[in-house]
Amino acid sequence: HLHAVTRKWVDGVVIFLSFLIIIGVICGCTFPSFSTEVFGLVGLAIESGGDGEGIESYYSVFSMTAAIMKTGQSGSTSDRIGLGFLVFVFVATIFVVPIALVASILYHWFASINPLNREKRLFFTESVESWQYM
Repeated sequence: HLHAVTRKWVDGVVIFLSFLIIIGVICGCTFPSFSTEVFGLVGLAIESGGDGEGIESYYSVFSMTAAIMKTGQSGSTSDRIGLGFLVFVFVATIFVVPIALVASILYHWFASINPLNREKRLFFTESVESWQYM
């Protein structure tokens, strides 16, 4: 049997890059990453309203989920359940899945390998990857 052996510093690089990816995902979801702007007559009406906020709003992933849930506060129970499910899928695919994927790949990198466990881990990793494309 042939065995591949990596250099000792490669493990440190893999861990460092994994933490950079996780920090990037956290920052990308926390800091405002997109905005909406209102144009036309509605934009002019909002701007002339004098509330001082303007017509451009900046959102992060988490502030967007809060805004989505806020729209359902006055609705029925089924509206809140539907919006809650939408927020769950939104946060899962953008925040939880990339972090779970990095953790799965790290586990696969550092754990001992036998054929049965390798197949189980690869199945889990592929399942998590498929959630990213929803």
